[in-house]
Amino acid sequence: MFLYKIQLFFYKMPLTPPSFLSRLSILILMILFSSVFLWADEEEKDTLEETEEEATGPLQIKQQTALCSADYYIKGGTGDKEEDRKRKNIGIGEKITFLLVGKPKGAIKELKWNIEGNGFKQVNTEQLQGELKIALTAKDDLEKDATAKIKAETSEGQKAEITINIRIPKKLKKEKFEGIIDMGDGNPISTDMFQFSKGEHGLLGFIQLTLSPTNVSFKKIKIIERDGGLMWEGKNSKPPKTKPELANEHKTCNLSGSVGNKNHFYDMVGDNRLIEEIIETIKNSKYNPQKFWFVCKLYVHRGHGGEGSEAEDTILLSTTNQKYHIEAIDESTTNTIVEKFNIKFERNSNDG
Repeated sequence: MFLYKIQLFFYKMPLTPPSFLSRLSILILMILFSSVFLWADEEEKDTLEETEEEATGPLQIKQQTALCSADYYIKGGTGDKEEDRKRKNIGIGEKITFLLVGKPKGAIKELKWNIEGNGFKQVNTEQLQGELKIALTAKDDLEKDATAKIKAETSEGQKAEITINIRIPKKLKKEKFEGIIDMGDGNPISTDMFQFSKGEHGLLGFIQLTLSPTNVSFKKIKIIERDGGLMWEGKNSKPPKTKPELANEHKTCNLSGSVGNKNHFYDMVGDNRLIEEIIETIKNSKYNPQKFWFVCKLYVHRGHGGEGSEAEDTILLSTTNQKYHIEAIDESTTNTIVEKFNIKFERNSNDG
């Protein structure tokens, strides 16, 4: 089952230079359509057991998450994994297991569970009767933090309870990224493999985005980018200014992507076209440089993406502009600037 994929959103222009086609085809087919960069969505082994000390102690509920928090991986993945999984704070979509330990447990077959609050996916509590261990999954469509109480009651009327806090993503950290993209699947890839040769127009840039809080895991949710419209200076003036000729519609939104162990995912921005096309278009235009931008909206998404799936979007994480500045310097040179999340990428076609 392939559930993990690095989702890279970028602006793909219609024409592609033949010398760049082989490298770009790898990028489009493998990244955008998710045929590589796949992670097995492996949950940690269930090791939740009652210790000898707990067996003779007071009645209580202990817990264990199926996944480690993002902080565990951010700190190198060398800490106490089992301690991390004792968290009472979990992310939306996370699975958590509960075990009743201690005494007196009474007649096990008469043990009852009750879940209070709306943070977990609905279960039939009658089907949980007689179980010492139960597993619950936090809702993935919550739009605000939630609290839930898990209660157990024995045949003798003895009670135990535990409170779990379910967190939604609240902040998005954005960083320019260069180097090895490694999501722990054993197939790292370097951003250096996506380079332009001297004399070619365009650029590609990577941005790493991290969801907070990081003391939980958001590995079970998906992210989607929606197009908020193509804009340029004077579009809404009276009379409106004409659209720059190089400004095409945003083509690569509506793709849902998964989140990595560190609550992170990647966004890629860029522009690639034949340099002759760029220079000829600008030569016949009144705009030099050509400036335009896309309004981009990132959401938490419950489904598989695609156009018409907007009803499955939940939390709006960010609204930002993806800005383009494309200039013909002379008959054989262009300069390209792309900016998103206030992170700027720039390349001259004379650069190697």
